[in-house]
Amino acid sequence: MSPLCGADAALFVGITRAKYSDVKRLTPNCFDCSDNTADAAHSTLNRERISHLRLHTLITTPPLRHLLASLASARAMSTAVWFRKNLRVHDNAALTAACDDTSVLPLYCLDPAWATPQIVGPNRCRFLLESLADLDETLQSKYGSRLHVVVGDPSETISNLIKDGTVTKVVFEEEIAEPRELELEKRVVEAHPDEAVTVPSTHLLYDAGAALAKGAPPTKMPGMVALAAKLGTVAKPLPAPSAIPPRPALDTPPLPPLQSLGR
Repeated sequence: MSPLCGADAALFVGITRAKYSDVKRLTPNCFDCSDNTADAAHSTLNRERISHLRLHTLITTPPLRHLLASLASARAMSTAVWFRKNLRVHDNAALTAACDDTSVLPLYCLDPAWATPQIVGPNRCRFLLESLADLDETLQSKYGSRLHVVVGDPSETISNLIKDGTVTKVVFEEEIAEPRELELEKRVVEAHPDEAVTVPSTHLLYDAGAALAKGAPPTKMPGMVALAAKLGTVAKPLPAPSAIPPRPALDTPPLPPLQSLGR
């Protein structure tokens, strides 16, 4: 069971104190040795009130273990969808998988170690920011959600969101071949083996593992055509979700300008 957040703990303490106060108010002190001459009718009335209170509590308040389980379950359903190369809502396996949860945080991590002039040029950075803006606009206009963009190391960003209780799970499409992305993915999965969930990538037309299992990779177009024929029909794209669960309460800064990336 997941640990309770501060709000859940406060709710639990409030319920416990309220029920204890009611019972204490209606319960006579069995250890009072003073010369109290309260009549039997008064004691009987108190016992009847206590019985009524207990019955009322059983009827209107679920057992505590059910309450705690419900609160923990609600928090466990808060999922971050980590957008990586697939910046669309249709044919997105990670987004499709997360839409069964209670709360979904669309997340993109803009790694400053990658967005440097030594690695990528200004045109590619500009195209990326335009693509993120388009995805954000789609999420807002069609689903009432927003893309949460964080400038920072992706593994640290995801760890912080999990540690502070904003999300309790992160789902993302697995990387196929890029060494840097494979290393990043490995760090996230190793740091959060219970929270990180990978789904098959929709970035390629065919499964790369199945293609490589057919033999040496082709180096010319006729060989690629022959390999595609062996792999069969391309899978149909996943439809865009009809609805996306609401985001967790979280302030989202605006997209960073191109100049902030050293351009």
